[in-house]
Amino acid sequence: MMFRSRAQPASCRNSIQGRSLLVDDRGYVCPRADLLANGCCSAGSGGTTANADAGRLFPCRTCLPNRCCAVYEYCVACCLNPDKRPILEEVLAKANGRQVALYAEVTDQFELCLTKCRTNSQSVQNENKYRNPEQKHCYGEMSEAAWASASGKDAQKPLPDDP
Repeated sequence: MMFRSRAQPASCRNSIQGRSLLVDDRGYVCPRADLLANGCCSAGSGGTTANADAGRLFPCRTCLPNRCCAVYEYCVACCLNPDKRPILEEVLAKANGRQVALYAEVTDQFELCLTKCRTNSQSVQNENKYRNPEQKHCYGEMSEAAWASASGKDAQKPLPDDP
């Protein structure tokens, strides 16, 4: 996996499908209305709408310590933090079956985060019900014991966002 420079690039890839929010490949989240013509979220505090995360890299708003988030775009942004690289390497090392084919198509950390936050078999039980309907976008692996303890009071506290 390679990391891209965080400087203002000529263009960015972004999550595309969000109705109201997008995340770009640098780790910025923005309202769709604040997406620049080059596909990047504005990294400054300006924008057309109120954006509490303007200028903040890798915001983990709505994410819990169990690596699951309520909002897809925040899952991807949090996952893009270079500190999460060991978690992603573990995900790749433990891949099996269909996951191997899925992850073989991934070319960098942004694509892996998009994929992992969108398709995580560990966030469902009995193949058709989310373990936690509010926190269904996950970027890391969790054991059954971790899912059981994730229902505790401390596990429901969101990750702090860096100032």
